[in-house]
Amino acid sequence: MIRILYLTIVKEYYRQNAIFIFAVMMFAFGFLRATEHLALMNQALGSLSVLLAFCLVWVLHGAKVISFAVRALTLRQNEFLYHLLAFPAYPRFRAFLVMIFALIQLTFLYALPMMALAFEYREWLSLGVIVGVNGLLVLTGALILEWKIRRFNSSQNVARKYFGLRFRTPRVLFYPRYLLVRQTVLFLITKGFTALVLMGVCFLFPTDEYDARLISLGCLLAGFGQSVILQHLHFFERIYFDTYRNMPLSVLEWFGGYVLTLGVIILPEAVVLARNFPMALGVGEGLVQFFFLWSVTVFLFHYQAFIAGDKEAGFQVLFFSGLGLAILIMFKIPAWVFSGVGLILSYLILKKRFYAVE
Repeated sequence: MIRILYLTIVKEYYRQNAIFIFAVMMFAFGFLRATEHLALMNQALGSLSVLLAFCLVWVLHGAKVISFAVRALTLRQNEFLYHLLAFPAYPRFRAFLVMIFALIQLTFLYALPMMALAFEYREWLSLGVIVGVNGLLVLTGALILEWKIRRFNSSQNVARKYFGLRFRTPRVLFYPRYLLVRQTVLFLITKGFTALVLMGVCFLFPTDEYDARLISLGCLLAGFGQSVILQHLHFFERIYFDTYRNMPLSVLEWFGGYVLTLGVIILPEAVVLARNFPMALGVGEGLVQFFFLWSVTVFLFHYQAFIAGDKEAGFQVLFFSGLGLAILIMFKIPAWVFSGVGLILSYLILKKRFYAVE
């Protein structure tokens, strides 16, 4: 039972979130050294408010993985998992506990050294909070999955029941509306992460003799942080609007629709950049950095949707391409060059692969 859950949910989660995890790891260990992480841990153990901030990040990540597990359980291709009801309740619940624990490893592995330090310094309250939060995340996730598996084929929409409001949504807003209504947790966590990345590089800029490359690296991380949302855009179209490719639209019109949709999706990042962008760089550089973020998002979507697909090798190529792009940025290649090349390559990928991808 545990192996079935691992292959259908845990492995799929890490496959879909490989780029997001890469962005988190690059941000956490690329900008902060080991001594700085150790200082943060010591600060958290000595201050309850800082420790609660760590706990908030763990809870948000836990909400992300639990929502993914619940959503995976309801997918049509995973309906066979409801046969787990034929097993006794205790082994099934234990399997859910193991599965949730495997999903929160990213934060739990960071919490382990904090537990060791708390034990060494005899900070029993901090140790109890760390163990309690991680334990509650695992227990809560297992309880939610147990509750969900007992309520198969049930759905309610309270807002529609009581208000019955209907709006005509433009085609470019179909997916952003779907994100807000059906993938709210994914949307909020992703945008929270990208906002923190952009705010972090903008606040870091005045502290030393940095140039626009720092902002470009932040935009690169923010673009790669959208990878899960971009994957869901392709899945969304395949599930709900697969017949749209039969419409008499040119490749340029399809490309324009994708560019506009992705532009709407990254509007929160545009607001964050506009409010926090260093004044020393000027408005023109701010527009260049925003279009760089936009082009990274556009290219990432076209690569994931029309080249990589569900192949793990494609995500490995993307992982190392991100590292290579970061290195090229450090060699002072202007961001507008990447923007132009990214948009041209995205159009060529769409033109060649749009009707070849099932």
